[in-house]
Amino acid sequence: MKYRNFDDIPVTDICRKAGLSRRTFYRNCDSKEDLIVYCTDYLVSELLRRVDFSKSDPRELYAGFFRYWQSHREFLELIYRNSLFDLFLKECINVCNESMRYPLQEDSLKDSGNRELQRRYSNCFILGGIGLMLKEWVADGFAHTADEIAETIVFLAPSAREP
Repeated sequence: MKYRNFDDIPVTDICRKAGLSRRTFYRNCDSKEDLIVYCTDYLVSELLRRVDFSKSDPRELYAGFFRYWQSHREFLELIYRNSLFDLFLKECINVCNESMRYPLQEDSLKDSGNRELQRRYSNCFILGGIGLMLKEWVADGFAHTADEIAETIVFLAPSAREP
């Protein structure tokens, strides 16, 4: 994708570069987009291992999230340029919904009648908002620091402020 648009890259070229047969590719993937999903799964899993989501300091939590993605700037720029960012965001949300809980929302859910419903929708709200901020940050060429983005989130979401 550094040299050609994603849509212009044939599966044959991908297989040649990877040293795989087309049969092997299609045994493991339904389409080229599955490669983006696979890369996203890997990167989000790495993010979940690296960023300490149990931190009570929201600024540091969000800054760590954006610093992580800044270290993968080239990947984000390539998928953005190739109109694959929405696929990336959808997969990020799926992986995060399956594998993590958000300590910053736990207090608000304590007295809730339907905790699972509220957790699921609040996860979508949190991840969707942060994901769109990530997309905008990429579109802006990473013009702001991770700390500035984190500060903006804390400003926009008063419940995310430190106690």
